[in-house]
Amino acid sequence: MTTPPSPPSSYIISLPYTGTYTVGTGGSFTSLTNPGGLFEALNAGVATGNLTINITSDLTAETGTVALNQLTEEGVGGCTLTIKPSAVRARSAAKRFGTAAVRRRRPRQRSRVR
Repeated sequence: MTTPPSPPSSYIISLPYTGTYTVGTGGSFTSLTNPGGLFEALNAGVATGNLTINITSDLTAETGTVALNQLTEEGVGGCTLTIKPSAVRARSAAKRFGTAAVRRRRPRQRSRVR
């Protein structure tokens, strides 16, 4: 071919993710929501199978900077994402909002009708 096609073809090459990953000290990722963390990688990549994320240490430095978007899937689709602690002991993952670690909306009080 002596002339390029018009318009030229373009492709986005994304890293595939499937299987089990660890998040925490010494893990595949050190954070969920910080730049360079798991959520940023999944947002830029493609899920090619079910994903299991094991939290291996407390994640007390989470900033909440990067939100997890809907997964881009390749193949048959229907991929699942499971995030769980790697041990029986509960893990802490905190994003700070002012002085509170987690904001929670109080439920409305219901009026009783007699």
